[in-house]
Amino acid sequence: MALACSTIPDPGQSPSFEELKIDSSLLSAMKQASSPRPTTPNVQPQPVASGGVAVVDIQAEVTQRVLDRIRELGGSVISSFAKYGAIRAALPLARLCELAAMSEVRFIRPAERGTTNRGAQE
Repeated sequence: MALACSTIPDPGQSPSFEELKIDSSLLSAMKQASSPRPTTPNVQPQPVASGGVAVVDIQAEVTQRVLDRIRELGGSVISSFAKYGAIRAALPLARLCELAAMSEVRFIRPAERGTTNRGAQE
């Protein structure tokens, strides 16, 4: 069952319950992926890899049900930490609303990239 996420509601229109659980940059990328022409000039959706798959960080109650659902939606679990309520997964953009509809899921955002804090070499 595919949920229809309207992705970025029109002005004056309230976002759906699922949309409130998805980061705005992902919603924008979803809208651009479903549109034949760019919706926002000069803005590239950063969280999406080729093929419409995004690597995302999911704040959720980490249960086997959630992990299985990610796989059912065509995604793959990269890592999960029940203690921290955190899952990193690669998931098709078109399926994010279906995952967001789960009561265990609190928020979905683009995966944080690791950074280093290296000083100048002497």
